[in-house]
Amino acid sequence: LPSLWFAGGLIVAFYIHSVTILVPRYGVANVILFVMVAQLLMSAVIDHFGLWGVPRTAMDPKRFAGFIVMVVGLVLTQSGAQSK
Repeated sequence: LPSLWFAGGLIVAFYIHSVTILVPRYGVANVILFVMVAQLLMSAVIDHFGLWGVPRTAMDPKRFAGFIVMVVGLVLTQSGAQSK
């Protein structure tokens, strides 16, 4: 259990360091949007394959289309951020 706490601490430290570096470059809203999209995509992968014993939820066309819309939104916000 302490090794999991150590791993969790490293992950949080990496997240804080990454956000600290990325926010001045891309803006707070874009960084938060990227984190949210990444978390949702990873949760869909975990659900689809039933990793770590979670019930499997297959990726259907409706869910896939929703993720495509989120990624397109992320790309659009990122393209606007770099045109400053």
